[in-house]
Order: sequence, then structure tokens, then C-alpha cells
Amino acid sequence: MALASAALPLLVAGLAACSTSAGTDATSASEESTEKQARDWDAALSSCLRDAGFDLDDPDLFGDEEGQGATVDWDAVGPATDACLAEVTDERGDRPVTEAEADAQADADAEVDRVRSCLEDHGVEVEDEGEGFFTPPEDVPQDVVTDCDAQDWFPGQGGDQ
Repeated sequence: MALASAALPLLVAGLAACSTSAGTDATSASEESTEKQARDWDAALSSCLRDAGFDLDDPDLFGDEEGQGATVDWDAVGPATDACLAEVTDERGDRPVTEAEADAQADADAEVDRVRSCLEDHGVEVEDEGEGFFTPPEDVPQDVVTDCDAQDWFPGQGGDQ
């Protein structure tokens, strides 16, 4: 199983730090604009998938589609998603990344680095697949899983599972 943080592009915002309320207002307005653009982009992706025959609601700002898809053929939605991602990107450009998403990505990247480092410190060889992806062996010893607080990474191993 390949483990990685989500591959979100980093938000590049050239906003200067400013202690004035005008600077804060500009930053707030900029983030609101980014959030709206992200919602619109996500809605366009959902619309494309619906046009391709999938019964999906528009996701919330962060792509949460929890509770959806009981009748969705998830094996078929993958290729349709790839096609729709290309179509929406061609029409609208890359999806904007909100500050909250960038922060969540940074947290996910830090967790990947923490687990990888801990596994390696315990002598577990991980296969580096590039771009933040790595594959640990399936037979990581129980004590290493526990020591690395990696139970979520190895379902059925460690902790109270």
C-alpha cells in the first residue's frame, strides 16, 4: 500500500504581512475570493461527473462527499474523474488552494515525514516512490507500529484494533 500525503498544489500568495486593518481586510477578502473560486471549481468538477452519468452532489469546499456514493460505481468513476479533471483544468486553470487546505497539506506532509522517519529509525526499509509516496513492507513488527504511533497507517496492527 503506497502511503502519501494528498498531492495538493501549494497556494502561492504574495501577500505582505501587515499589521494594519487594511492589510487584514485585504488578506481576508483574498482568502474569501480563493474559497469562492475553489467552490466554483469543485462545482464544475461535480457537474462534469454528473454529465458523465454519476449521481454525485456538489462537494463542500474541501471536497467532502461523505454520505454520497452508495450507488456510485467507484471503479468507473476514476477514469471519468481523470477526464473531468483535465476538462475543468483546461477551462478554469488549476484549482485554487485555500489557506485551510494548504495548512492541512502541510500537516499531512509532516505526518508522512514523521512516520517515515520513525520507521527508518526502527530499521524498517521503506520503498521511496517519489513525490512524498512511500511503501513500507506489510510485515512491520507490532512494537514498531506502536512505537511510531502508526496504527492508522497499518490497520489491524497495534493499539486496540
